[in-house]
Amino acid sequence: MTDLDLRPERRDLLASWLCVALTAVIPASQAGLRGSLAYGTADRYSDIDVVWAVPDGSFLAAAGSAVKAAGSVHPVSSMRIDPALAMSRRRRLVFIPLGGRAAVLACGP
Repeated sequence: MTDLDLRPERRDLLASWLCVALTAVIPASQAGLRGSLAYGTADRYSDIDVVWAVPDGSFLAAAGSAVKAAGSVHPVSSMRIDPALAMSRRRRLVFIPLGGRAAVLACGP
């Protein structure tokens, strides 16, 4: 069953926990909000946009760990990688349904 709890407070907690989980996977990395959550313009239906900056030497480990990190915050039933960046050695754009919303994760140095 789909989790459709769209309360902004819950979304904000999921976003915060996701940033913490990502930086725990790659300790030298930094994760932060972007988009409407970062600019304070989010509404009830806004997704969670996160940018995750990782050191060059940790990129492949980070790309392989993104779903695991998200799964530590909320069960993950699927994920999609932007096909234009799927083979990039420096960037990934990952879409993960997370708590009834789309979590959009940009990963790279």
